[in-house]
Amino acid sequence: IVTYVHDSTIKVCSATALDRKGCDFRADGVGDQAEINTAFTVLPAGGGSVRVSEGQFNLSAAMTILRSNVSLEAGSGTTFYLADRASSPILQIGNGITLVSNIVIHGGVYNGNKSNQIGMPDGIDVMPNTRQITIERVTVRNVLGVGVNLWQQSTLLNSIVEDSRENIVANYGYATLDHVVSRNSGPDETLDLAGDYNRVTNSEFYGSVDLGGWQSGVDGASRGHFLVLTGNRFHDNPNGHGFQLRNTDHSIISNNIFWNNGIANGSSQLKIQNSDHNTITGNVLGSDYQGNYLKSRTGIELDPQSDYNIVIGNDT
Repeated sequence: IVTYVHDSTIKVCSATALDRKGCDFRADGVGDQAEINTAFTVLPAGGGSVRVSEGQFNLSAAMTILRSNVSLEAGSGTTFYLADRASSPILQIGNGITLVSNIVIHGGVYNGNKSNQIGMPDGIDVMPNTRQITIERVTVRNVLGVGVNLWQQSTLLNSIVEDSRENIVANYGYATLDHVVSRNSGPDETLDLAGDYNRVTNSEFYGSVDLGGWQSGVDGASRGHFLVLTGNRFHDNPNGHGFQLRNTDHSIISNNIFWNNGIANGSSQLKIQNSDHNTITGNVLGSDYQGNYLKSRTGIELDPQSDYNIVIGNDT
């Protein structure tokens, strides 16, 4: 239901909003992506903000951002809920063809309702041919596919991703994760990184229910160069390595804490595989952040194909 559209900030109210005054669009609780997507399309040519109220938005298909210079703003009391058998992402940024840039996604809970989906729908899906995408202060949970799927030059900040098949994928380089909690993924990893110049800092990854046996709770930087991984915690991923650096060079792994990884099958806290010219320093492996010693088979494991790595000043 359209009431009025007035400027570069458009407000969309949920069917359960307590205060619906000043709403430009009012959702009715069924297929609420229609009102939100329409709000995106009627923003001025230069872009603007779509601000959503508290309450639950029930989505039968994806919210889709197909233009640049747009923000989606939600509060902690906002939930985007994927309806049964929707089988689409909760939010899709871009279409893989047209360049979309300078997007900010702020706040809200994204619930994928995974037990009632078919296919493998993702939570927040950043498509190819996008740039400068910032996702901040969101909670993404209960997704049948990937919780947050990042493309080049994507940033994920101050967010929680949990209870999804694979929580976070950043396979195309130049991604930044800071102050992120990724937990309780399965059967795939809590974090899957590849590409060049990814940066992961001040974050926590735990509780991967990885059914692949010897894979990683966190799968690191396959085919990557110049990864920075610092100030993070990797723990309680019982069926795999805390972090596995594969086919990676010229990366820095520093000042991280690893504990309680590989307990079920004797994997390592940190495995370096077929990777060269990396620096691994200042990490604590086998103890939690309170200093309690929790042993896996190996603190740091380097395979014979890994050469010219600097491994110094680690506490194992």
